Amino acid sequence: CTCSLRNFISLGFKSDNKRGHPGIELLSWPHGYNCFYPEALRDSMLKDFWVYEISCNVGLLATTILVPTVALIIAILFLCQHLDVPWYIGMIWQWTRAKHRARKQVRPEDLIGVEFHAFVSYSQHDVEWVKDHLLPNLEGPDLRLCHHEKTFVPGKTIIENIISCVEKSRRSLFVLSAHFVKSDWCHYELYFASHQRLSLGSDGIVLVLLEPLPQYLIPSKYYQLKAMMNRHTYLEWPQDRAKHRLFWANLRAALQADLPNVPVTQLQE
Repeated sequence: CTCSLRNFISLGFKSDNKRGHPGIELLSWPHGYNCFYPEALRDSMLKDFWVYEISCNVGLLATTILVPTVALIIAILFLCQHLDVPWYIGMIWQWTRAKHRARKQVRPEDLIGVEFHAFVSYSQHDVEWVKDHLLPNLEGPDLRLCHHEKTFVPGKTIIENIISCVEKSRRSLFVLSAHFVKSDWCHYELYFASHQRLSLGSDGIVLVLLEPLPQYLIPSKYYQLKAMMNRHTYLEWPQDRAKHRLFWANLRAALQADLPNVPVTQLQE
């Protein structure tokens, strides 16, 4: 008793001629016809065999499965887009990667002279964002930041101060914007930091995109920055205040690292 017998059963019931056409009459119907397979239906009468139409119609079965599935996928995509789920997933993924990189061991000799978790490089046009948002949310006893307004030593040249700050920092944090790529000093800081990265690993540079920065706006001399943005994940500053907390958590995770113990007096010199 399978799907192939469904039509046969319907033919067997046409033993009369209601429209003047000869019907099909089965001998000993229905008592002489019993099911043999499947086991659950063994010895049951064929006339009592019944199966759902969907079980025998492949097209109907496929439609029944595909239509709700496609509708569910569309609904999920719509909700994901509406609720910014991809952004949250991306942030969680970056946080996980940052925690994984933080567990990687760096040779102690590479950390000799390192006093800060990160050197912050930014354009003077973005100084308000750095002072009002970045420093208050990151800087603290467990996260020491080096930036030129606090750390640059008077009397030294700007290049000397940049090199010194990069060498004393475990990582370099670059606040990218349209103003950043127009600054020659930011270019020097990126250049020296990219060379410092060779000794401290590929996670030595952290990029924060303060505003959309299309590739065509980046000058050719920033070819290293273009390569970094193509190869590495960067954090984007969200305009939605509800996302700020997760943004700072990801950035802190990316900058956290074990540093040699440095006396507070030495950091203040």
